[in-house]
Amino acid sequence: MEFRVLKYFLMTARLGSMTKAAQSLHITQPTLSRQIAELEEETGVHLFERGNRRLVLTEEGHLLRRRAEEMMELMEKTEEELSSSEKKLRGCIMVGGGELMVTERFASLIFAFQKQHPFVRFNYFTGTTDEIDERMNHGLIDAAILVCPFDTEAFDYIPVGPDARWGVYLRTDDVLASKDHIQPSDLHGRALILPSRKKLKNEIISWLGEEFQSMTVPVTENLGGNAGLFVEASGFCAVSSEGAVPMYDEKKLKFIPLYPERRIQTAIAWKRNVPRTSAVKAFLRFCKEALTDRSS
Repeated sequence: MEFRVLKYFLMTARLGSMTKAAQSLHITQPTLSRQIAELEEETGVHLFERGNRRLVLTEEGHLLRRRAEEMMELMEKTEEELSSSEKKLRGCIMVGGGELMVTERFASLIFAFQKQHPFVRFNYFTGTTDEIDERMNHGLIDAAILVCPFDTEAFDYIPVGPDARWGVYLRTDDVLASKDHIQPSDLHGRALILPSRKKLKNEIISWLGEEFQSMTVPVTENLGGNAGLFVEASGFCAVSSEGAVPMYDEKKLKFIPLYPERRIQTAIAWKRNVPRTSAVKAFLRFCKEALTDRSS
């Protein structure tokens, strides 16, 4: 499977038309049609179905598109890594994290590093710890903020704070909005919005204890930003971490910490025993030194 043919396939998938894709690729339509047909023969599956006005990906086509995009991203990253200079750091460092209070501190480390190395660029991927874990295992992310617990045998890491409190996001007109903290009994019979990540969801259920039997969970979410919108629209309570709902309107929503208190711990992590560019090595060194200095 050649990268050139994968590029042809991706362009066709994006534009949904052999004619438009051929024009964009500066090749003839018969050439493109032949390459796609050979790719289907090589993979043994049909990649496109003809719709009313455009080509539509089959289920197998969607799978190949996702993998092909990952392969192209990895190829571009590799080309940049090979061209980077030891003396003058260059290239793109792939980083990531969730919607977390600690992201602001990670951002300050990134920009402080860039002041020293202005030719280094950063590409930030926002996702859950599980999504980022997978991308790091595929070599698509160099370093990221991960929420504990994670596989500490697969990753090196350094804790980064502050630890965020778990709490409840609710509407300001909710009867619980006047409380200083939320206990499990306060949520009796409520509809909750919980994290979809199993480990975090189980931690909340453990905190709720027997009260959880009286509750319903009509919605789960993988990132906190949308949880705030669901709370506004439904009046449900979202149990999440402090900072997980970024820049919410305090006139509409309120965050109230849990009692007994629970906190979320985070770390900057990176895959063990993999080759790294000079830029990535320097950035990880920079983070370790900066965080060690602050904690001492």
